[in-house]
Amino acid sequence: MRLSVSSSYWPVAWPSRFPATLTLETGRSALMIPVRPSRPEDASLHPFGDPEGAPVSPTLELGDVPTERTVRRDLVTGETVYTMAWDLDDAQEPVLTRVEEINLETGFGVRQSFRIREGDPLSSRAEILHRCHLRRGDWSIRVMNRLKLSGTIESFRIEAVLVATENGREVARRRWDTIIPREGV
Repeated sequence: MRLSVSSSYWPVAWPSRFPATLTLETGRSALMIPVRPSRPEDASLHPFGDPEGAPVSPTLELGDVPTERTVRRDLVTGETVYTMAWDLDDAQEPVLTRVEEINLETGFGVRQSFRIREGDPLSSRAEILHRCHLRRGDWSIRVMNRLKLSGTIESFRIEAVLVATENGREVARRRWDTIIPREGV
């Protein structure tokens, strides 16, 4: 068991709008963990069985499945950029897998980038790109969405775009640019 104390958990949780200093007085602190008392009926509980799952269809990877996880720190500006990417090729297209039983090619890829400057929680930014591609014969659909998150002292800003195409023709596009009050966050 481990206890971590932090003023932020970036990029899992958005940082407070003001820098914070934490003080932990270990001599007067205690960690209280609830414990469920044993009961007589516990002896009659059945153990969990083996895990179950649906049968897996044979698949064929149609390309290398790249994965990237980097942390880049600029020592001059103090900015740290954390990037994670799964199943996107150099052109930011998802790598396809063929499900042989139904002759369906499918691909899902994600790139997430989180940046923040040391000592400046309002510099925090997140950008997420998600792409999906499904193809069978001469039918093909693609869905792309991009999300940008940022914040000021008063509010959060969410910018997003979603684009869907079928056989290379755009069939849907939607944009969002929303301001949400921080309300103490």
